[in-house]
Parts: sequence; C-alpha cells; structure tokens
Amino acid sequence: MKMSIAAACAVPIWALPALAFQDTDLDVVARKAQTVLGPGYRAQLGNPKRLVLLCAGCEGRGMITIELGRQTDGTEDRVRSGQTRMSDLEQQCQAREPSCRMERADSGNAVGWLSSYSSGTIAGNTLVLLRNSDMLVVRSNGSTPAIARENLRRLQRTIIPDIIKP
Repeated sequence: MKMSIAAACAVPIWALPALAFQDTDLDVVARKAQTVLGPGYRAQLGNPKRLVLLCAGCEGRGMITIELGRQTDGTEDRVRSGQTRMSDLEQQCQAREPSCRMERADSGNAVGWLSSYSSGTIAGNTLVLLRNSDMLVVRSNGSTPAIARENLRRLQRTIIPDIIKP
C-alpha cells in the first residue's frame, strides 16, 4: 500500500535512520544556523536528527525545525519521474489548509518541494528534500509570510547545501 504525502509527513521522520545524511552533525548545523539567522536565535537539539531554532524576542518570533529521516514509499521516484506533480501535492496540502501553495524546490541532486501556508496568526514554509530515500524537512514559521520565507531562504542558501552534499 502506498503512503500518501500527508500520512508520511505525520510520521516523526526521526524514527527512521537517515543514511546519506547520517553524517550530518546537527550541533555544527545549529551553530552555523544561529550565525545565519542572526542574534537572538537559540538552538535546541531534541534528538540527534531534529534541531529547533527559536527567537522569541525577534521581530516575527521565528521558529525553524530541521529534521533528518527516511521516506521509503517511492515518493522520491514519483516526483523525479513527474508521476507526482506539484499540483497533486498542492491539492493534498489545500485539503488541510486552503491557503497552501506548492512549488518545486530541488537542491543539488535532491528532489523536493516547498509549501507556503498561513494558519491564524502564523505563516509557514516547509521544504522537503529527498535523495536516495533520505528526507530533509525544514519548517520555518513566523508571524508573517515574509519572515517565514526569508528565514527558510537564508538556510537554503547556506545550510541546506552542506546537508545535501553529494
């Protein structure tokens, strides 16, 4: 049975070991991310494959999570081949949150997508990248769409290439 994207995202991804990304030291990522995001961001490592960055005193009260895990249901192959289109993923996302928008967001040799959404007073962006069944999920939330998006973009330019390395 194939798992839907929605169901797969509901499973804690750190429960499955990351293989290609397994040498990613989130302590190192945390230090670099704090520098990239700016003063006030604090890192919390809940487990070796999940990093949370918070800034309660910053404008927009940004919060970012970086999670490493596995996605072995064939989603990566279906996205790579075009069998699963961004419009399909967007429809699934909009079923949960009508404001959701999706776009393709590959990085290096990883295939992926970026969702943007708002819920009440919180705006968010979620980047999902897949390579060789490894999954990197970066969620950025803030009080405005611009803050959530800019924090994620900063990480896309600086931190994510280090994790996705060939």
